[in-house]
Amino acid sequence: MGGVKYAVIGAGAVGAVVAEALHQGWKDQAAALADRTRIEGIAQSGGILINGRNASFRLVPFDEPRPLELAVFAVKGYQLERALEHTAPWISPETRIISLLNGITSEQQI
Repeated sequence: MGGVKYAVIGAGAVGAVVAEALHQGWKDQAAALADRTRIEGIAQSGGILINGRNASFRLVPFDEPRPLELAVFAVKGYQLERALEHTAPWISPETRIISLLNGITSEQQI
């Protein structure tokens, strides 16, 4: 399994589609980041479905950080602060960040 370079934070409807697209291009270098409890819950529920098909992207726990080339934030506004705390060890000065959040304050927070 290769190291994660491209990550989506938030594996809901939008994040899952973006994570799947990254996986198609970069395979094991792409993943969605989540806490272990969420990863376990997803596994117990049978995985993530996108348009009725099982998603093929990896879920990687926040507690296994390594520098990212790209971080895509796809969480809801009220989840952003917690997502930033969990993701901070993954971010370097070279990391490119894309925000898929609505609102005018999320970019300032990120």
